[in-house]
Amino acid sequence: MGCYLPPRKFLRSKNYFRVNNLMPKLNIIIPLVIYPFDVMVSIGQTDKELSLELLKYGIEDISELILSETTRGRTIMFEGNQTVIRLKTFDVAVLCHECFHAVVFILSKVGIPLEVMKSDEAYAYLLEYLVGEVTKRVKNK
Repeated sequence: MGCYLPPRKFLRSKNYFRVNNLMPKLNIIIPLVIYPFDVMVSIGQTDKELSLELLKYGIEDISELILSETTRGRTIMFEGNQTVIRLKTFDVAVLCHECFHAVVFILSKVGIPLEVMKSDEAYAYLLEYLVGEVTKRVKNK
């Protein structure tokens, strides 16, 4: 005879909010420390909310950061070298993808082109740092 297990209640832990796309909206600045850049990461913000954040830094045009229905994220570097990563919702795979774009923009700007077996380790370390910092801050929210 089988063993009966009573139904388990689904606790509203942090995972509940991630699974149900109820993650709080975030706008965080990640300082790159060894490079003369910071990266802004916007998660779940509306166009208006992001626009207001960017206005604080003198950026008025966010047209390149508008997400379509099918776009899950976008990363751009503005002419003033400000890098912005925008995610529709928090998703580690999309975060890694967008952080890679940010790393390419930043390291290319400081004169380190991506070359296998020459500069790829610098790219990997910066990617690890960015993804780690963002996920650490998301977990603490």
